[in-house]
Amino acid sequence: MSVWFVTGASRGLGAAIVREALERGHQVAATARDAEAVRKAFPYAQESLLAVTVDVTDEQQLRDAVDATVERFGRIDVLVNNAGVYAPVPFLDFTADRWDALMHINVRGPVLLSVLAARAMRDSGGGRIVHIASTNGQLAEAEFAHYNASKAALISLTKSMAVELAPLGILVNAVAPGWVLTPLSEPFVATLDAAALGRISPLRRVGEAAEVAGAVSFLCGPDSTYITGITLNVDGGLTAMHPAV
Repeated sequence: MSVWFVTGASRGLGAAIVREALERGHQVAATARDAEAVRKAFPYAQESLLAVTVDVTDEQQLRDAVDATVERFGRIDVLVNNAGVYAPVPFLDFTADRWDALMHINVRGPVLLSVLAARAMRDSGGGRIVHIASTNGQLAEAEFAHYNASKAALISLTKSMAVELAPLGILVNAVAPGWVLTPLSEPFVATLDAAALGRISPLRRVGEAAEVAGAVSFLCGPDSTYITGITLNVDGGLTAMHPAV
């Protein structure tokens, strides 16, 4: 049994990752902007679950959440940086405020939290950190330059952190989902016909949140002790396809 810390845990990928961890018998500190939503999502797991209200742009809230987790469970073994935002903005409409708002959530928050969690992991002998990146960090999508850049930053950070934290016994990896069915993507996914599905995956379907959670679980489990610094694409083959397909 290990102790997980998961951000953006009230729905979508975050909730699926928390569910996967709980089902495998782990203890979980699950954070979101509304901790009550987390409790409602997992009413059966109150003994193994610590729900904490956290805005990942607030460094003090991150510090308090890490401290509360260590106080409740004794340590942190796994950090999953899942919280993020995704919204189109045409490049010519960029403003400093829009750029900063997204980068504070998608990059600054994970960096600050990783520092805090890694210090706790160092004190307990090691751990795992997984960033939820995206295929958008590898493939460009129009009107999402700031989002694409933020996910590319997480992929780069994964490599740098893996190298620097390895002597502390901390493995750092990223998972890059392609099109996955979540509350955020559901309106778009509902419009996809067979031809469109073929363009986003040779499997001709979107992924399930549980499939992403399974990849995270693998990277945090006993069979991945020699894996660090990688980005694992969970994209149904999207990044394998020629762009003209």
